[in-house]
Amino acid sequence: MKTLDYALIYQRIMDILKYVKVLFFMHNSIFSILYLLV
Repeated sequence: MKTLDYALIYQRIMDILKYVKVLFFMHNSIFSILYLLV
């Protein structure tokens, strides 16, 4: 039963990291576009 809990926690962490990575990438691309425009 414990291994299932760890698997769920691991999956949740990976989802959060993927979401953070996407947000970070979007932020960088927006910053790059603004930098090019200025």
